[in-house]
Amino acid sequence: MDDERAVEHRKEVNASPEGQSSHEIASSAASPATSGSSTEDNTSNDGEPSTALENGSSRSTRDGQYGDDYVNLVLSRRQTSRGSEGAEDMAQIAKLMSRMFGKERKSVSDEEKTRHAGVIWKALTVKGVGLGAALQPTNADIFLALPRFIKSLLTRGRKGIGAGHHPLRTILDDFTGCVKPREMLLVLGRPGSGCSTFLKVIGNQRAGYKSIEGDVRYGGADAQLMADKYRSEVSYNPEDDLHYATLTVRDTLLFALKTRTPDKDSRIPGESRKDYQKTFLSAIAKLFWIEHALGTKVGNELIRGISGGEKKRVSIAEAMITRASTQCWDNSTRGLDASTALEYVQSLRTLTDMANVSTVVALYQASENLYNLFDKVMLIEEGKCAYYGSARDAKAYFERLGFECPPRWTTPDFLTSVSDPHARRVKSGWEDRVPRSGEDFQRVYRKSDTYKAALQEIDQFEKELETQKHKCEQARQEMPKKNYTISFYEQVIVLTRRQFLIMYGDKQTLVGKWSMLTFQALIIGSLFYNLPPTRFVDMSTEG
Repeated sequence: MDDERAVEHRKEVNASPEGQSSHEIASSAASPATSGSSTEDNTSNDGEPSTALENGSSRSTRDGQYGDDYVNLVLSRRQTSRGSEGAEDMAQIAKLMSRMFGKERKSVSDEEKTRHAGVIWKALTVKGVGLGAALQPTNADIFLALPRFIKSLLTRGRKGIGAGHHPLRTILDDFTGCVKPREMLLVLGRPGSGCSTFLKVIGNQRAGYKSIEGDVRYGGADAQLMADKYRSEVSYNPEDDLHYATLTVRDTLLFALKTRTPDKDSRIPGESRKDYQKTFLSAIAKLFWIEHALGTKVGNELIRGISGGEKKRVSIAEAMITRASTQCWDNSTRGLDASTALEYVQSLRTLTDMANVSTVVALYQASENLYNLFDKVMLIEEGKCAYYGSARDAKAYFERLGFECPPRWTTPDFLTSVSDPHARRVKSGWEDRVPRSGEDFQRVYRKSDTYKAALQEIDQFEKELETQKHKCEQARQEMPKKNYTISFYEQVIVLTRRQFLIMYGDKQTLVGKWSMLTFQALIIGSLFYNLPPTRFVDMSTEG
């Protein structure tokens, strides 16, 4: 299958020495067009697209003609999913992508020195306070108030006991793993298993939890340092796409671009802020199939706008603009059909490969083609880690435990069914040997070779980060420690302009407000119409 070949291509690229770099975007040399290509042709393809690319050549992207392995991979997947695009369109997209993510920009960008470091979590345990029981007060509560108060004083200090305490629940129990740059982790689990909590903690959204134990590091920086000085490098995206309905897609993306345009030290020499914004907007609009919707309002339930799939791709385009090194997407395919969900995850794959970020996605249902786009998978059951490892080895792992995958079942459906007592299927003779609870799955996983391989991968990744630690710290000291790209004055200007666009986009509401204000002004003004300017009239009007 084409998707499987794309995954194979991506695996080979990630296995290269440059693809293993944690703090620098890896770039491979251009693939020769034919076996007889000259050395000069290969050298010319290392930096910018070739002359044939600029002229809109009709050469196929599958042959590796666009000068960068990741550009070839993205365009190959794009051509597989939407084969209606011509060679000229593909060449134009490749040219824009090479300009925004090519070697020339990588060599001059100061931001790339401290970003793209991946995320590592060790012994991660999250505890939260349960809601407890809510009782409706009655007349008898008047007489029970004093005994309950005395009981609360006697039981104070005991967790989960007393009138003023709620039970303490362990939401996540001792999780360990990592996501490297250009890797995608799929988080599977039944509703209530802890998938959203895991994504929030990895996305550095820690509010609302009683305690978070363990260690979460983003390329050597702990969660507190990231929250204080590099907050924009970690993003969490909830299920719902939050956009201003009255803004057009172009205005939505331009606002993000204006607030995240890097300074001149991170731009190509001679490139102005407007040139950067124009080129980036053209690139992401073509890359995520939203070029035709740039002039359309985003819309909502009341205002007609773009479709649900297009709105998802607008969110991904915004995430690419922010260039956050770690991105978490929580059940973002909810409400999308199978084909739209596949295009959405393909866009996430494109974002991960081109922007060199670490992506974590939680889904409750996924197709086989969608599953093949991920590098790793994590299965959560009752707050326990039932599996974490390669996405290719997950099915075989649970089959070795005694579970059976029915015909025509997708791998994600099979993985989520093993923890469901009503849906899982067990091989004959394994009924008393398979794990059944979350504790059983965690215990078996800790004894497996998959867990040992995960620990070895983390150790190797930490060694790679340690070798680049001095270079990273030196670059971070030179980089200004701020969460915002533009100054406060520029933020006020951009936000004011956006607010006017929001108001102007809803003309009916705006005209209604102005009409109401005009009507009120006329009514109040009529009270003083033709009144003589005397003291007696003023007193009578007041009284």
